[in-house]
Amino acid sequence: ACLLVILGIVSPSRALGTHVNWSVLMIYVGALAIAELVIYSRVPSRVADEIVRRSRNVGVAVVAILMLTGLVSAFVDNVSTVLVMAPIAIALSKKIKIAPTYFMIGLAVMANLQGTATLVGDPPSMIFASFAGYGFNDFFVSAGKPSIFFVVQVGMLAGAAFFYFHFSKNGSERVEVAPE
Repeated sequence: ACLLVILGIVSPSRALGTHVNWSVLMIYVGALAIAELVIYSRVPSRVADEIVRRSRNVGVAVVAILMLTGLVSAFVDNVSTVLVMAPIAIALSKKIKIAPTYFMIGLAVMANLQGTATLVGDPPSMIFASFAGYGFNDFFVSAGKPSIFFVVQVGMLAGAAFFYFHFSKNGSERVEVAPE
């Protein structure tokens, strides 16, 4: 972009006025600011500790953390969500003595799936909505029909079932974690 301006192909005023989608940019900046505040508040860690404490076994605990990741990612940028939840996943992996690889893959899958489900969860969704003239509710119902949100939920349930069966092999006992 800078090269186009330097070469005179695009004027600076046109580059900033016409070719920059300020709505998408500001939504993204706002999502990153919210994510930073959420990380700073340590609320996800507290919620995750409570979820793990109430879970009856390892499989349920891991899937509940993954579902929490998906829920947060629907409203906060998915990369920021993974950054918030990754330390929780690593700590829980150490506690139950498993490699964190599949847990981290699960975080990425759930964050990406649910980030696609809403307008504000993923930058490509923001760009698409801006181009197509979609609003937030169009991700739920468009032209009187269920939209992408509901398709994504089917994918999330399939992913949750897969990860439950994968992680339930790691024991049927409750997981004890020190509170955050």
